[in-house]
Amino acid sequence: MSCDRLRDLGEECDLPSYLINGAQDLQPSWFTNVDNVGLTAGASAPEVLVQEVIEKIKTLSSEEVKVSDMNGIEENTFFVLPRKVRK
Repeated sequence: MSCDRLRDLGEECDLPSYLINGAQDLQPSWFTNVDNVGLTAGASAPEVLVQEVIEKIKTLSSEEVKVSDMNGIEENTFFVLPRKVRK
């Protein structure tokens, strides 16, 4: 499922949903009167960017932020590099 589709699905469920590129895109108004936030990232998103978003959300909240990982399907697909780029 693409990130755009995931955002669209949230909106179809009447949930405020945003597609961001990083912590700099977060808007304080998104967190007013909000008890729970879901965050997902594509496989190519570096973990450091995800952590920056979490830290920014913590600064925008007036209450303690608890972070929980959700169980999901663990993917273990591997791709072989093309011969031209293998060493």
